[in-house]
Amino acid sequence: MGMNALVRLQAAVESALEDVPPIRVGGVVREVAPTHFKVSGLSSYLRLGERVGIEHDGRTRIGEVVRVDDAGATIKPFDERSPVGMGATAFRIGTLALSPDPSWKGRVINALGVPLDGKGPLPRGLHRMPMDAEPPAAMSRQ
Repeated sequence: MGMNALVRLQAAVESALEDVPPIRVGGVVREVAPTHFKVSGLSSYLRLGERVGIEHDGRTRIGEVVRVDDAGATIKPFDERSPVGMGATAFRIGTLALSPDPSWKGRVINALGVPLDGKGPLPRGLHRMPMDAEPPAAMSRQ
């Protein structure tokens, strides 16, 4: 294995570790409405725009933090038909970031980076990019 391969391996491991928090901070769903959930127990750990996972029926639903106060956090689910009930476990996921790879060119993905074109999974690139980063200048894109 050459030096370049070791550098790529190191970058891939570091990137993967960024996705795995050392501690999973959790809370509980206390209110359910058609457009949002209210979660208690997470307020001091969340910031606006971060993601929260909610476990229900063996699946994890993901939403965005849209309000935080002393009483709890308001989460807007990404899935409009997200059947979550009172008492469901909620946990902090953090900010959304992707690790794009040159092979993504021409692929169709959703806002969470999930492929929609039926061409299989997307390989992970070496560097994480926050979702709210500035796009490349139009004339410098390939």
